[in-house]
Amino acid sequence: MVHDRRIRNLEGLKATGDSSRVLNLISVWTQSGHLPEYHAQPLFENRRLNRALILKHRLRNNEQDLFENPNHVGTKILLPIDDQDWKLGGRFVFVGQKDYLTVLANTFGDSIIYSTRDREILDIMAGSPSLDPFLLKETLAKNSVVVSPCYFEISKPDGQAMNAFLKKEISKLVRHLNLSKDNIGIYTDRLVSKILSGRIDDGLEHLRIAINLPEEDFSDGIFSWRGFLYYKWTHGNVSMKMVPVMNSIMSLKPFGLISESKKKQLNNSKIALRQNIVDTINEVKETLSIYDQSYRSLVVGNNPSVFKDFLISAPSLFIKLGYQLGMMNYICNFWNFRFDPRQATKSMDADELTDLLAEFQEGLLFDQKVPDVAW
Repeated sequence: MVHDRRIRNLEGLKATGDSSRVLNLISVWTQSGHLPEYHAQPLFENRRLNRALILKHRLRNNEQDLFENPNHVGTKILLPIDDQDWKLGGRFVFVGQKDYLTVLANTFGDSIIYSTRDREILDIMAGSPSLDPFLLKETLAKNSVVVSPCYFEISKPDGQAMNAFLKKEISKLVRHLNLSKDNIGIYTDRLVSKILSGRIDDGLEHLRIAINLPEEDFSDGIFSWRGFLYYKWTHGNVSMKMVPVMNSIMSLKPFGLISESKKKQLNNSKIALRQNIVDTINEVKETLSIYDQSYRSLVVGNNPSVFKDFLISAPSLFIKLGYQLGMMNYICNFWNFRFDPRQATKSMDADELTDLLAEFQEGLLFDQKVPDVAW
């Protein structure tokens, strides 16, 4: 049974789930289980697995023993005992742990053993540093896995935090639509709501005409737009968090006796990591600037064709952008958790710090290879 209080319990995950770290399939089922497409194009064929929580989880020392070849981060599948009351806890499986298929079958039933598709999807997720909806959708599509769009909505907490940012960004365009002044605020709120939910209806004809997208491409175009708005918002948050985290990394002195060669190695690793982070932030800025320029051409230059072409090609940029932002977000979240003032441990020994710096550096190196299967 799971009572994961050191990071957050299941009830906490329900309330504060981060879209890049947690895939809440119970929430998807609750909100979209009545839709025909939810059943026609499910994420997982196994019904229990399709109502689980999947999260990226920093492995603790006792959890390393669950693996033949321990890693720093595991992909954890949580199955609450009661969908309605998460305080009761649940069962968990790590993708690729010892006796993986046996534990998987004991948790989700024998049918999952015969679902190659389900296990391949879990391996794809395990090979990604992030579970954010845009990265996940494009990564699955790259592996010829077609899933209903209802599985790729932003988590409720992320959606609430994005709302003000989106209103400011979207209002730039709405002011240029052929609307009365009284309708500008109403239409902005409505459009923000539609972009966050991912559900497009016939009431957005003004926008479709402004962007100059054919009806059959409009839904995909809105998804691409939502993706870049999400990444732009995420980038601003991560960049602010990264400065104090990087300063903390550079100033941290491990405890215990340390040789001069080890001190030099750690210092060099810190400097290299700082440069990797700076380079990654600059690469993300460069990619996001492509969006900014195309959006400006629509709003200021009244040239919808440039923005339309961008939306059509945008998914090709999602994967790298999602990996980079996901890894930087992980670095910030883990470091802040590990050195939370409320925690008893405020430092680490030289070997643990060396391993952690190496993990951060390795994670920032983008690799588009399909992950090896975990069974």
